[in-house]
Amino acid sequence: MSATLEVRRLDRNFPFCLFSNDGLTLVGHHWHKLVEIIYVQKGVLKIGVNDELLHLEEGEFYIINSGDIHYFLSSPNSMRLVVQFDFTIFEDVQFLKKNNMELIELFNCIQKSSVFWNEEVKQKMITYLEELECEYIGKKEGYELAIRARLYDILLLVYRDLPHTENNKLNYPNRKASLLKLEKIFHFIEENYMNDITLNDVANYIGFTNSYFAKFFKKYTGSTFCHFLNQYRITKAQWYLFNEDLPITEIAYNVGFINVKTFNRLFKNEVGLSPTQYKKKTIFEKF
Repeated sequence: MSATLEVRRLDRNFPFCLFSNDGLTLVGHHWHKLVEIIYVQKGVLKIGVNDELLHLEEGEFYIINSGDIHYFLSSPNSMRLVVQFDFTIFEDVQFLKKNNMELIELFNCIQKSSVFWNEEVKQKMITYLEELECEYIGKKEGYELAIRARLYDILLLVYRDLPHTENNKLNYPNRKASLLKLEKIFHFIEENYMNDITLNDVANYIGFTNSYFAKFFKKYTGSTFCHFLNQYRITKAQWYLFNEDLPITEIAYNVGFINVKTFNRLFKNEVGLSPTQYKKKTIFEKF
């Protein structure tokens, strides 16, 4: 099992896409040719890029370069704006050609996290992304031209204003092996979260000792296995509460909790509402 190549079907003459996802939208390991700009509009977003786990707070950005392997973990009560584009949308970048630089190289040597950007640069990026969103949603006459203009603004920002860093090459064989292991772990959890699984079960499945697995999992997810599994189950429970008219007890059992009191307590700690309160809230929002 390996990271999935995501192929998003964009217009060849206008390879651009913009959409929003909430924190309940889990996305497994994947990569694509597109550049992806993530803007956290609400809450805290947990995202893995290559072999690094990131916690992006509200108002922060991250630029994912073409070919980077990335994934999104459960991030309750968060919202993110995602902008994707292919380099071919830039029809002519003579100033880069003069310096014998490819776009992928340019995007690979910048500080991709906004925590390293100054406030003026952040505000420029916010403005550009808000205008992109407005144009893409409104689709007024000439919106494609307006979007191209803002993307050129972003390109100039990347070239001129974002701090650069030495492009230290990662240890790709080790990184790939770790990502393959992590993908297998996530697959096991997805297939078995409704059952009574333990750290020992997953460690045996992946071929690690318990102690090594615990350290490995914490390194790549920023969470203990127990906390991650409970959080994953609660995310699944939120889906049931929103989409299915089932008793709370049945939902708790469906997502792997054998003790309803424990489910209620952990759910409220994670979501801020009891399962019953959350269900009432989602019913109200539907109507």
